[in-house]
Amino acid sequence: MSPTLPLDKCKSVSARLCCALCGRGFDIEPSQVEDCLEILPDMGWLVVDSSDGTTDLFCPSCSPWAERLSRLSEHSRIVPGLDGTFLALDTGDICEFYGKRSWDGERWVPWRCVLLPTCVDQGGYIRVSVREDGSIVQRPAHRLVAEAWLGEGGELPIVDHINRRRYDNRPENLRWASYEQNNANRDYTRPLVAIGDNGSVVEFKSVTAAQQFSRRAMMSANRDWFDFSDGFVFVYKDEYDDIEPGPYIEQMLEAGSKKEVARMRYFDWLGVSKSRRGASDA
Repeated sequence: MSPTLPLDKCKSVSARLCCALCGRGFDIEPSQVEDCLEILPDMGWLVVDSSDGTTDLFCPSCSPWAERLSRLSEHSRIVPGLDGTFLALDTGDICEFYGKRSWDGERWVPWRCVLLPTCVDQGGYIRVSVREDGSIVQRPAHRLVAEAWLGEGGELPIVDHINRRRYDNRPENLRWASYEQNNANRDYTRPLVAIGDNGSVVEFKSVTAAQQFSRRAMMSANRDWFDFSDGFVFVYKDEYDDIEPGPYIEQMLEAGSKKEVARMRYFDWLGVSKSRRGASDA
């Protein structure tokens, strides 16, 4: 069974009904509980019957946040073994969940979920900093996603990217594999071409040679979109020979821009923020 997000369940105690997120509520006569639950939706409250037989209540201010929390629970899994609540999204991103009401710089919010900053190691894998055993450590994002969505690998020690794209950490693109299976799913011999933002072109005999020039070489070549954040991008030579660089680059830049916009809209739909100031208005 998949773990659920930590959320204090709201129950009527001594005839007091309160919001499960902010705690605001009111006292009523015990005999009026059932009648009150029927009219609360007309007052803007969200009434959710839980599988354990209890009823969760959310006030009008928190109702949108409750809906987002439900979506976030559906599209994420808790990463086991870490200090705090770190979530692996179905996009392959890692974020940290703060379950307490807090001030985000502009207003009080009932919970926050913040994307973790990323870096790329020398092997081209995305890494994030998390808390583990009381210390801040860097962990490969794809391993965290695999541990959260696929469970432990048992005797299989490697998390393999099925499509060879090391930036693509979606759960469906990951699998636990042996060293032999992982090595069989590699291709370091394909020639690469580096295209500079000034139009310059440099050819490399293999991926291995290109990665000595830039550790992002394989990641860039395997993207279905790119940007010039490093001043250049990589394309496999057999693909480059069949394209017109100008139109191709324009098309890929446009695709990258559209994909980033779609990602941000998806994060907003889940209530996930890119900064530690909190999620956007619900």
